[in-house]
Amino acid sequence: RKAMDFVEEGDIILVDSGTTMVEFASGLTSFNNLKVVTNDLTIALGLQKTATLDVILIGGNVRNRFECTIGSFGIDFLKRISVDKVFMSPNSLSISKGMTSPYEETAAMKRAMMQTSGKRYVLCDSSKIGKKNFCKFADLNEFTCLITDDGIRSKDAEAIKKQGLDIVIAEAG
Repeated sequence: RKAMDFVEEGDIILVDSGTTMVEFASGLTSFNNLKVVTNDLTIALGLQKTATLDVILIGGNVRNRFECTIGSFGIDFLKRISVDKVFMSPNSLSISKGMTSPYEETAAMKRAMMQTSGKRYVLCDSSKIGKKNFCKFADLNEFTCLITDDGIRSKDAEAIKKQGLDIVIAEAG
């Protein structure tokens, strides 16, 4: 819900895939004038029911069991668009290694998503902070803001801020 503070009527936004992003996207139905670009099948199917939203599904190969698209078709499409804001979620966030994903194809899609806008927001629950996966897709300072829950450890928050990333902490409840 806290991430909704960064969405404005008339925005063109790109929403990454994953369970955190599905939760974020459910709040977008309260907007009356929004264009949402996503590679997440669940998000696209949920948002297309709201007549006031324009939903664009990024094409490509459907990643089995993950309900999202990946691959060169989607990456080529992303090279041709520009959005106001990107909302992403990593599989893990390492203070020293940045944002990571376990799969190269997913990391490549995320890198392409990032290139569509200079305003990039990362939504990451505190349980993913301090962990890393195989494929890095971004440094922390490439994002505008980290939105996380109040379970973030204070030492992690300070280390993240030192890298130039603003943090917004959402209260539980």
